[in-house]
Amino acid sequence: MDRYLYEETRLNMVRRARNFAVASLSCSIILFNFPPLAIVLGFFAILFAFLSKGYRVKMDKEAVTAVKFALAGIVIGCGVFFAYTYKFATDEEYRNLITSDMDSSVYAETYKDAYGVMPSEIINRYFGGGTDE
Repeated sequence: MDRYLYEETRLNMVRRARNFAVASLSCSIILFNFPPLAIVLGFFAILFAFLSKGYRVKMDKEAVTAVKFALAGIVIGCGVFFAYTYKFATDEEYRNLITSDMDSSVYAETYKDAYGVMPSEIINRYFGGGTDE
């Protein structure tokens, strides 16, 4: 195998890891409404950073920075995801707002035809409470 070709491939992997890490961090900060995207991009960034190490003992400085950014993106994304989940489970007014949007969606009637109940009825039965509309 050509030594220079290997080094070029490894450096391309480092750049890819850095790009995924920056994308993960920016998605976790900007796109608070969709944190799973930040989590997935963060894991890809970590994977590419470790793959870019190759047979070397240490990772490049850029790859280590990419891992740090990716971990920050994953932590922020998980924090936002758990905050939304906690609010949905504990705040009845927020849950009623979400379920009323679900009931007014296009697929609510199809769901009711298929399963016999509206989506909000299942969620309110699980969490308790809710409004009887």
